[in-house]
Amino acid sequence: MQTGCKKLSKERANKFETRYDLENKSSLWYHIRLFPIPNDKDIFGLVLACTDITERKLLEKQLERERMEKQQEITDAVITAEENERQELGRELHDNIQQILASARLFLSMVKKNDVPESGYSYLQQTNQMIMSAIDEIRNLSHSMITPFMEKTTLKEAIEKVVFNTTSTSGIKIIMELPGWMRRNYLKNSG
Repeated sequence: MQTGCKKLSKERANKFETRYDLENKSSLWYHIRLFPIPNDKDIFGLVLACTDITERKLLEKQLERERMEKQQEITDAVITAEENERQELGRELHDNIQQILASARLFLSMVKKNDVPESGYSYLQQTNQMIMSAIDEIRNLSHSMITPFMEKTTLKEAIEKVVFNTTSTSGIKIIMELPGWMRRNYLKNSG
């Protein structure tokens, strides 16, 4: 106690908050302030001021909980907006751009080999192949952007679709085993 009093003599006041736990699992909070009363050489005594701050602490805790709930609501809204945007972009790619490319490919296929000089026909074939590649890429991209759970599918169908799309674009072999379902091997170009 003596060293504590000497430490207090060097400072004007000490203050801190403390919690007192009750048997009923609740707590009381106090703000404690200690003011030294100096005499000529040492501390003559201490003045202790104790304020019950339990209500303030409970309000701070409630405010923090409400802030966290609000933050969660904002996060959920942002995620929902992003998913909706991905859905819309995926549909736009699939429904519009892919259809335009398919029409362009159709018109290219209508050109007869006899209508174009030999050197130009190979360019038409290459163009046709590039359009087909673009159609495949857009199909894969649009399917990956549309969240399977937003569609009217079961969990099993959604998992199978993701696995199939992954294997068909990457060539990675995936073996899917789920309790109660048949074991399936997924390889490129298999279903």
